Amino acid sequence: MMPEQNKGPLAKPSAEEGQPALPLILDTERLFGNAREIHLSHRGEIYRLRITSQQKLILTK
Repeated sequence: MMPEQNKGPLAKPSAEEGQPALPLILDTERLFGNAREIHLSHRGEIYRLRITSQQKLILTK
C-alpha cells in the first residue's frame, strides 16, 4: 500500500521525527494545465520547464 501523497500543487512533504521527508510528487497535468512550458523561480534565477513533442521534460536555465 502506497503512502498518501501530498495534496495540492504547493503542499509540503511532512516527516515524522527521525524519519526523512517523502519527496513531493506533483502531477505534470496539474502543474502545466494546458500549457507546454512553465517558468520556475529558484534562488532568484528563472528556469524553463517544458514538455517536448515526445512527451519528455526539459529543464533549462
